[in-house]
Amino acid sequence: IKILAANGVFRILKNKVDNGFLEVQVNQKTYLSLFESNGKKLWSKQLVPGLQRINVSSYPKGIYFLNGDGAAQRIQIQ
Repeated sequence: IKILAANGVFRILKNKVDNGFLEVQVNQKTYLSLFESNGKKLWSKQLVPGLQRINVSSYPKGIYFLNGDGAAQRIQIQ
């Protein structure tokens, strides 16, 4: 996965996820996908603008990537 700077479509509010929920500010309707570090897609959903909480409590601790509209951001789940 190629890591690209956030393009304004979404922004991760807290990069180290320790409460089971990834909080993302979505600025326009877009599809977001969550990937393991090896590139396996775990989750994908179309989200509307606003604060979105994605439940990641079932995933093991580690590094993941949130991808949307050509941008990817690294996430650490603790």
